[in-house]
Amino acid sequence: MYRLLLILFVGLFASCKQDSFHVPNGILKPDSLAAIQADFYIVEAAYNLTFVKPDSLLPQYEDYYKAVMEQHHTQKSQIDSSIKFYAKHPEEYKKVYAKSLELLEVKKIKAASKK
Repeated sequence: MYRLLLILFVGLFASCKQDSFHVPNGILKPDSLAAIQADFYIVEAAYNLTFVKPDSLLPQYEDYYKAVMEQHHTQKSQIDSSIKFYAKHPEEYKKVYAKSLELLEVKKIKAASKK
């Protein structure tokens, strides 16, 4: 009887293991950070595609970054904290990065279909 209870207890304990990743308050959730990063990549790509990169363009691109943050209802400090947090959890950050790439691919397909 005790053996059966022990097996049952161990089985219940093992099934209660949490597979979900806990993100603390103030840190962006993986999907939110992925969406922000995807939009930042688009801003960076647009800047890198300019043939001339005078310093006069930098404030304009800073405004684009601010617009992305406003669109996602976040601030630079929260993004910085989130990146530092995920840097300590590389497996989770890889998932964020993969999601960013997926979002960019979707945006690419949507843009191509509008042509």
